[in-house]
Amino acid sequence: MAHWWRRDELLALLQAWEQTLPAPRDRDDLTPEELSKLYDRFVALRPRDGAVVAPLEVETQRQRLVRTFLFLRAFNAESDRAGRPTWFQLPQHQQEDLRRINGRLGDLAAVAQDEFKELERICDQQVTEEEPTPQEDTHHEVRPPVAVDEMKAAAEALAGLPMFRPNNISRPTLSPSLSPPSSPIRTTKKTVAPMGLEVKNDNSDAESLSGNGFASPSEGESEIDESKRRKNSDVDYVPLKGKGKGKNASKWPKRDEKCLVDAWHEVVMRLADTERPGAFASRAEALKLNSLVHDKFAELCKGRAPRTNQSTGAKKHAMITAFRFLRGLLRELASQSDRPNWFGMSPDERLELQKQHGHHQENACTIEKDMYQKLAEIDRATRIITTPSDDPVHPNPPASVTLGGVHYPEKRRGNKLPPSSTQRFESLLTEFREERRQERQHNVEIIVEALKLRSATAQKSDQTSPFVEGLVEKQRQHMLDLFNQLQEERSQEREQARMLLRELSNSGLVSSQDSEEKE
Repeated sequence: MAHWWRRDELLALLQAWEQTLPAPRDRDDLTPEELSKLYDRFVALRPRDGAVVAPLEVETQRQRLVRTFLFLRAFNAESDRAGRPTWFQLPQHQQEDLRRINGRLGDLAAVAQDEFKELERICDQQVTEEEPTPQEDTHHEVRPPVAVDEMKAAAEALAGLPMFRPNNISRPTLSPSLSPPSSPIRTTKKTVAPMGLEVKNDNSDAESLSGNGFASPSEGESEIDESKRRKNSDVDYVPLKGKGKGKNASKWPKRDEKCLVDAWHEVVMRLADTERPGAFASRAEALKLNSLVHDKFAELCKGRAPRTNQSTGAKKHAMITAFRFLRGLLRELASQSDRPNWFGMSPDERLELQKQHGHHQENACTIEKDMYQKLAEIDRATRIITTPSDDPVHPNPPASVTLGGVHYPEKRRGNKLPPSSTQRFESLLTEFREERRQERQHNVEIIVEALKLRSATAQKSDQTSPFVEGLVEKQRQHMLDLFNQLQEERSQEREQARMLLRELSNSGLVSSQDSEEKE
């Protein structure tokens, strides 16, 4: 699970950041030595009553703060230029919406205004070395990092949304910094000013912008093409709703899908072997399971595919849904006479075969045989650890089962009867015996009452002999009926016991006893 950063921990990280890292401090990556120094200083400054924070979590939070600094600085600069409210003047819900919209470029930290001022003071410190003059800088281009351009472009674009513009001000034109770093509009001789400095809108700037093509009609097209390119390069899976479903909603490469399946398989198989059944049945434990799979996926990818926890969770849902559909389809195809070779077909042939049977599941067409086998094991293990179980855990199960006073040894094999089924069988057998015992006791009481009535009738001298003989004959017939009923019940009891034993033997509990009888 991700660490929840408290305010005092965040301030300790900012202090350690300022004391250990040289300028510029808004770098994307750190060397192992710099990260080690930063972590040691953070451990020394952080509050002692807090939870332990891993070095990787510290670096992740630092990168999140860098993105937050770049985004908020560009957002506030664009808002000040256009006369719109800055970030900390917006309501809380609008800030949350902007964080969610900008989530594709990376998560943003929720910082207060004083924390952002401290962050801005730390990250704005420049290198103390003497900078070259503009005449000496004619042979190379001074360009900000790609993350700076992307964050600035995103912030300025979001700051220009209609919800943040006053009603009496028309929609402003986008500033020159909105041009992405890979756009062909940039020139190699243009010196880019450091971020955060306001650009003056004088006549010379207007002429240079028009000369460089920033005001040309092709600007919007190039920005749209660049936006589509970045969007198609890494799109998180989002299940589409409604009739307007578009194709290629998920752009997961095969390599990333394989890493996700491997990580998922490793985590659930390990948990199925070590944890008790139903250990992840609650919602909190299910979220923990998703985080474990996401962390393992990030470890296998080694930072190559920066996906969010929500993205991997949605992709897992799509893959397991496609697998279960494919499993049902393969069972349906197996019942036919021709039995087509599904895994020997191309994806287009598989889709055509689906349509012949009235189905249409494109994700199932991309599942190959090795992935299908792993998903089957994942589905089986996931059901074990996520299905709630009310049965108590028995550390030492009995080595034999007792039925009617006879001990049947339990054979140690893989397909033995689960403890829940064994307990249910024992409870049913106990209820069956108790019911038969009560019926026998009731019948015996009836017979005793009949014998008492017969003795009392025989002792009466005022009754005629034919009447007494007729009454005795009726009582004898009644006793015979009761005896026959007892015999039938005992035969039924024996037959039901045999049926239960046969069911038990099919589960493997009395297989050894059957083999001994055959010998």
